[in-house]
Amino acid sequence: MPDATMKPRSRRNTRLIVIVICLAAIIVALIPQASSKSLVRTQLAELASQKNWSLLTIHGTEIQEIQFADRSLKAIGKLPSPVATYSSISRDGTWIAFDVCPVALVLNAGESFFRCPDRPHLAVVALDGTGYREYSNLTYPIGMCWSPDDSKLVLTTPASAGLEILDVKTGNTKVIDSTNAFASDQCWSPDGKHVVYFENQDKGIRVVKIYDAEEDRSHQVASGAHPSWSPDGTQIAFASCPPPDMTCAYQTIHPDGSVQTVLFKIEPGESPLLWSPDSQYVAYRSWRRFWEHSLWGKLGELIPVEHLGTDDRLRIRRLDDNSEDWLLNIGDSNALSSFQWIPRIPDKN
Repeated sequence: MPDATMKPRSRRNTRLIVIVICLAAIIVALIPQASSKSLVRTQLAELASQKNWSLLTIHGTEIQEIQFADRSLKAIGKLPSPVATYSSISRDGTWIAFDVCPVALVLNAGESFFRCPDRPHLAVVALDGTGYREYSNLTYPIGMCWSPDDSKLVLTTPASAGLEILDVKTGNTKVIDSTNAFASDQCWSPDGKHVVYFENQDKGIRVVKIYDAEEDRSHQVASGAHPSWSPDGTQIAFASCPPPDMTCAYQTIHPDGSVQTVLFKIEPGESPLLWSPDSQYVAYRSWRRFWEHSLWGKLGELIPVEHLGTDDRLRIRRLDDNSEDWLLNIGDSNALSSFQWIPRIPDKN
């Protein structure tokens, strides 16, 4: 007489198969993605070499170039003083704007990055180290953006006037909007006649606006934030998370406010699109997705804690086919770093 406690072999085998499949799925999920070269990065590295492009960032006093092939950073120059928080490189790669601290930076307990204990102010310097100048009256500068001819800077100074245009040579400024308005590195139109930026309004509303330098006035063109002008002058990209579902995406719009189009959907983020010089690639930063973390990172993601935005990735996307890969992991020490496409600087070595 069969034992009533014994289950049929077929049922035991089925459960075993299910358990094995589940374990295999968990193991696969916990293994970080391989860091082999992707076709996107390979082609981008070749194109950048042919076209003499660089994608730069600044960390501390170092000017660093992203190496597309192996996802690394190479130091190519130094600043006379370390960046306190923010920086911006001109589109031709000639000038750098950054905030300089009037005293030594300090490292607070429990933090991995230095802070300025006093009032940081604007400074500019040529990429070769010449032409250094400070603007002590422009404190806490945010959202610095060079004009195409390097003669002007757009920036927001929350402690003083708001969104303004600085004449770099004379030091004169012209306010164009309030302290709730901000620009990104690629804010100027290629002809230098318009500036795109966004404004924080009541109840969390954000709008994209364009300032006309000839008419000396601004007008609203879309709902969204972090706009950037394409180098060919045909499009403006911006981040949009419209209610009620808050599905976020990068969208584009023509400078006249027409033809609004969704480029691609994203996780909620605070990053403008960085257009490559040919307007065919865009770089942006966003949180790592669950399967992009290491084992410990995945376990941390499973715990419902506040996301501090210090575990981002800089990504690159080709717009004609939406192929995408990542370029850099961005952690605490460079969480506020900005990136900028410029003509490649000859290697002095």
